[in-house]
Amino acid sequence: ERHFANGQYKETLTCLRRSFEAISNKLGYEGKVKVCIEHLFAGAHTQKQQKAVEALFRLYQFLHLGPHEPPAPSGAEDDPVVFRRDARFALTMVHAVFEYITPQG
Repeated sequence: ERHFANGQYKETLTCLRRSFEAISNKLGYEGKVKVCIEHLFAGAHTQKQQKAVEALFRLYQFLHLGPHEPPAPSGAEDDPVVFRRDARFALTMVHAVFEYITPQG
């Protein structure tokens, strides 16, 4: 949220991606975020598991735009590819995901 508030949109995505990786590492899936996500949904119905894993892994891939922002289209070298709305979308989605996967007490 600090990066977002400071207008650092690529950094916002990078920080959120690293949070996925930190959870994965903490659960013993060093460098294997998709395997970690699969583990989180291991007890779910097969279709729910497949769709959840695909959705969350795609979100994780979206977050790679932070450090791996594609080049701007020709003639627009100074135009960013990661916008404020992208960072806001990422913040909202990751917050919802982490709330969803956190065990309820």
